[in-house]
Order: sequence, then C-alpha cells, then structure tokens
Amino acid sequence: MKQGVQVTAAAKIFSAGLVAVMAAAASMPARAQLGIPGLELPVQVPVRQTLTYPCNWVEAIHHERRNTGYPDVNANYQVSAMPILPPPGTVIRVSGQYPKARYFTFSVYDGFRPGNLLDTIDDWELTPRLNGVPLAPPLRFPAQIPDSGNETYTWQITLKYLPPPANDADRERDTVYMSDDQVRYFGFTIPNVFGNKQFGLRTYLPDPGQNEFGGVPLPVITYTMPDGTVIDSRNNPEQDECDTLSRGQDVLLTVFPQVRQSGTGNTDWEPDTTNETFHFYPNGATNYFRGPASKFNADMVIARFRAPLHPDAFPDTAQVRYTSLCQNQYNNTAVVDCIADREFVIQPDGSAITVISTNARRPVRAQAAFGYNWLPWGPASEALIYLRQITPNPLFVGNYDQAIAQPNRPLVETLGIWAPELTYCDRQTFEAMANVGGAALIQACRANYRPYRNGINLSN
Repeated sequence: MKQGVQVTAAAKIFSAGLVAVMAAAASMPARAQLGIPGLELPVQVPVRQTLTYPCNWVEAIHHERRNTGYPDVNANYQVSAMPILPPPGTVIRVSGQYPKARYFTFSVYDGFRPGNLLDTIDDWELTPRLNGVPLAPPLRFPAQIPDSGNETYTWQITLKYLPPPANDADRERDTVYMSDDQVRYFGFTIPNVFGNKQFGLRTYLPDPGQNEFGGVPLPVITYTMPDGTVIDSRNNPEQDECDTLSRGQDVLLTVFPQVRQSGTGNTDWEPDTTNETFHFYPNGATNYFRGPASKFNADMVIARFRAPLHPDAFPDTAQVRYTSLCQNQYNNTAVVDCIADREFVIQPDGSAITVISTNARRPVRAQAAFGYNWLPWGPASEALIYLRQITPNPLFVGNYDQAIAQPNRPLVETLGIWAPELTYCDRQTFEAMANVGGAALIQACRANYRPYRNGINLSN
C-alpha cells in the first residue's frame, strides 16, 4: 500500500476540516482544547455533538449487503452511533444473550474515518448470567461461549466515557471504555470534532443451522439519564438523526478508481499493526497479516501457513479461537471470499495451502481432492490478501502477537515454523510441484517467479 500517499491525503483533509471548524468557533461554544506540542496557548475547538442518545443497531458491514471495510464473509458486523460526550451521570448499558456461534466481540471507535480503535472487550471477558445471577467468567481457553442448551445465558456491559486503564488489572469487569472526547493523530492530542463515536458488535462463525446473529436477538442498548429516566435505543427520540447516519454508511460503498498498489515484484505478508495512525476499523482482539497482490503480476497467489487447532475440532486444546484467510479488493475494500479454519484442507505437514486465482487461471490440482484450498480472484485487479488470527492462547508458540509486536523483523525469526508464507506462482510451476506440496512448492514458486506486465509473463 502507498501508505505515505494515504497519510498525506488524510492530513490535508484533516487540516482543511480543522480550519473550517476553527472558522466556525466564533459562533459555537468551545468544548475542548487542542494541545499541540510547542504551542504555549491551547486553541479552543468546539465539539460537534450531533447525538444525545445512542442509536439502535445500524448494520454497517455485511458481505452480501454492505460489502465494505475489509469484512470476513463468516462474520456479521453491527454498529451503533454513540454520543461523543454525554452529560456527567449518564449510564449507557448494552445487554444480550450469548449467541450460538464460535466467537463475538465489541469494539469502540472514535468516529473519524478510517476508524481508529479505542477499546475492545471479548466474549471470554464477560460475566455469564443465568436467570440474572452472575456466574464465574469462562476461562480464556478454550473460552467457549457458554452452551445455553435449555437455559439462556445473558451478559451485560457498561460503556464508560473514560480512557482505558493503562494496566489491564485496573479495568472494571464488563466495561468498555469509550475514552473522553480526545483523540490522537500524528502525536497531537485533539478533540473529536469529526463525528459520533461508534460501538461495534462482531459475531463470527455461527453454529450450523443458526442465522448470522447466532440465533439470538440483537443486544438491547439503554441510556439512563442523570435524573433516572431510561431511554431504550429502539425508541430513540432522535431516530431521524440515526436514520441519516445509517444512510451515510452507504458512502463507504463508493468504488474508487483502480490504482496500482502492488508493484511488479513478488509479494509477501506484512504484519498489520492496529496502532497505526490510520486504521480501518480493526477488531482489537485480532492479529492481521496482509499481502498486496495484483492479477496482472502472475497467474496466481499462493498462501501457506501452519493451521492452529480450532475449538470446533479440538474444544479442550484449541490454540486459536478463530483463523481465516480472505481475499479483499484493494480499491473499494470489499471482500470476495474467505476460508474459515473449520473449512481448511490440511496437508500432511500440518499446513494449509490456498491458491488464489481467476477461474481461467485456476490450476487443475487447485482443489480439495489434491490437498489444496482455492479462493476466487474478484473483479478488481488489485487485492489485499488477509490472514486473521483471533484471540490466540497466550502460551501458543504460533501466536502472531510476536510478529505484530516486532513488525520489522523477518517472520521466520519471530514465529519459526508458524511463519506464514505468501508468493506469486505460475501455473507451470504449480502443476509440476503440486504432488510435492508443502514448503517445496513455495520455494519453487518463488525461485521461478518472473514479473508480469498487464498479464503477460516478461520472461517469455
């Protein structure tokens, strides 16, 4: 990705927006200070408070309806718009039932695209309740969602407008921290004057036979005012404003021009760190690897990684809660398709090898019968390949945390045999090495790779 170009453009947008806000400051009440290092006098900037109450759930992302934001086809994403800074004494709570699904999580974003993460709380951190009575929280691993059986297990979380504690031990149970109205970009502390905060629910891999929400209703969001009045977000007095925000989500579906971003050399995995200044709505419990690719550069892309044990097949010894491999279009962030861990075809050496290509360039042996997974290339020429690892066991030696924390070190140094691999390949090499598979296939593809130009192999 041309990160430098993106940041520069974003900085220009930010600067223009700040100038406009400053020009309006004379007619708007000041709400916060802009603290810029080196400036002796803080600048007063008004906060753009557009909501008093939280909105009910607004579906933001789904691969069949609102396909944007690099989603996973095995997940459902719901979003609620939240006030930037409600009055002191206000309490916002979210309560619901445990879904019949592999995993669910909540994340909070500051509202300024592209979605900078403020806080995350995972399902394993919630306190299960049976008939309203709190039970002992589940262990982190295997960290299965409570099996409701004939019972209904519920949970409840509180949203607090405070920064997350620096020490996890100081966090209150069942609490998501919305931060204050300050956000941080390029080393500056500035007020959030750009838009409402966003509270997101992700539900991954519903059980077979369940709907995309895991067979339970969407959680209920309530807003308790300082005088004790309770507002249910399903009966929000500001519904018109919420509807406007919902329609605004469609702006993200804009198809951007086809811009080359992958160069003409080979490709490889890049650790995707969630502490970047600009980041597109990450799941705070997920480690991401991304690989830029172009269908103009080779016949196919091949991804290889050692597949961790997952809870469906190994409920007592799972190493990772969820793993998936996805192909997303670079220019409009839409997902083309994904493979979840329970669908991986595993080779004898424990690795999953996936071929990503157009139908026309798909090798004959790129199918499960020969030990390979396959993902279709989408309509766009440029792509990002994403590898997700969600909530790994902290003791798992293949925990991608190690690579994310040291993004400048070679993956083989931080992860050893668990280091994922990514390479272009031509059909002739793949067909010749398909019976061998494993690391030898990847090595042959890399050794034989020659740059393509507009789909033509320059070595021919």
